[in-house]
Order: sequence, then C-alpha cells, then structure tokens
Amino acid sequence: MATNVRAFFHKHKIILIIFISAFVLASIALAFLLPTRKTTHALKKEALKSVYLTPKTIYLPKEPLSRSEIEFSRKQKKTWDEKDFEEWYEQPSMEEIEALKKKNRQTLEALLKEVP
Repeated sequence: MATNVRAFFHKHKIILIIFISAFVLASIALAFLLPTRKTTHALKKEALKSVYLTPKTIYLPKEPLSRSEIEFSRKQKKTWDEKDFEEWYEQPSMEEIEALKKKNRQTLEALLKEVP
C-alpha cells in the first residue's frame, strides 16, 4: 500500500505541486481580501459619523404624553355675545357634573401615571 502511494506521488508530482501551490495562494488571497471583523466595525462606525441630521429630519411631538390634540368644529371667537350664549351654552345638571368630575379624575390619574 505504501509503495502504491509513493508511486502515485512520484508519477503525479508536478500536478500535486500545482494543486498545493494553488491552494496556498488562494488561502493567502482570501486572508487579505476578506474584510476582518475589526475593519467591518470601523467602516460601520465611520458610516455613522458621516450621517448628518438636521432638526427637520427629527420629529418631536408637541405633547410627549398620550393626550390627543383638540380639533375645533367651528370658528372660534374671542368673546361670546348673547346669541352665541343662547345657541351653544347648556346648563349642566348635577349628574352630568358628577360624571364629568369622575371622568376628569380618571383622566388625571392616567396622566399622572405617565409622568416619570
């Protein structure tokens, strides 16, 4: 068996040298051409440095809490006259006031839970 292996290597010596040389050269080329983890990290860090943000690209909400904005359904006036008062104002009952007070208390407690 050992003589067969020696005979094979002796007969195909040039082909084996070519394959081994090609393998070594390919390994060296891959070692230099593939980016290492350090260079990849440095490239990402450099890319992050080159990003420039303007104030217009950053969106900041007006209110940081979960309250929604008020949308008016009619044109607002600075003062009401007697006609506006009669048309829009309705005297609330005591039950409505108590229900409103309870709802406002719940809203206030939910708002206070959100405050850091």
